[in-house]
Amino acid sequence: MNNAKGKTSLKLGIADMVANFVPGSGNPIGIPEATWQTMKPLEKLSIVIDIIKHSGFDYVELGIPWINDISQEYTSEDVFSLVKEKNMTVGSFCSLMPATLKVVGPNTDKIKIREYLENVFLNCSKIGGDVIVFGSGDSRNVPEGYSYENAEQDILNFLNTAAEIIERNKYDLKLVIESLNTEECNYINTLEEAYNIACKVDATSIGIVIDTFHAYRQKRNVIEEIPDIIDKVLHLHLAQPEDRRWPGSLQQEDSFDFIEFFGALKDNGYNGNATVECNFDNMQEQIGPCGETLKAMV
Repeated sequence: MNNAKGKTSLKLGIADMVANFVPGSGNPIGIPEATWQTMKPLEKLSIVIDIIKHSGFDYVELGIPWINDISQEYTSEDVFSLVKEKNMTVGSFCSLMPATLKVVGPNTDKIKIREYLENVFLNCSKIGGDVIVFGSGDSRNVPEGYSYENAEQDILNFLNTAAEIIERNKYDLKLVIESLNTEECNYINTLEEAYNIACKVDATSIGIVIDTFHAYRQKRNVIEEIPDIIDKVLHLHLAQPEDRRWPGSLQQEDSFDFIEFFGALKDNGYNGNATVECNFDNMQEQIGPCGETLKAMV
């Protein structure tokens, strides 16, 4: 997104909000749910990409389910073709791991995890985009009775596997750990925890993402935390923290201060991108005000 003179030049994107794991997402364009449910997945994605394409945002953040070749309704090649047809830039990816493939717990399968990541990272490299967000609460949730010490080792094994695949293939990819609020996951719930995990992996391809919604839900002052974690921050997820709607939609005296947030990032040398990952209920009407609000703040 082109910014006024003197503003930060970070690129702004929108998550597709059709094939990701955000509670409440799935029908971002606000048509009747019965109609939405009769549409094929690629038809839904096509509509959303058209809206983003004409919005002034720089890229789409695709949910990995579009390109992990698990669906019986479409293939990654179908999605590649659609993105090429729309001439849409893919900047990043989210929703990395399916709930059926556990990365934490006694039922992890290292061989299946490696095979899955090999395929997904190859597809990411084909379609473009250089950041993959690893939230995936259902995959990394710690089972009852399983120790957090073992959970950490599982996560480190997973991240080291991811880093090895990226580096061996010389992919221009970064995997960023997303701290999730405790309503969505019981492990890695704060930016500090995500940062500490990232620091234990000896790879420049592993970092963290700041998600304004999750940080707020954990009652953390993300603006104050920025200086302590900035060296690992490679990406941003933006939503109005109070209600997970589009950032800047809540104009109240005590609402989250995005201007201060972006100022702190700039002051501490952040040079990555930012994706709006929020619950739209009428994307075609709300994406314009969302973009203009962010453009004025960054």
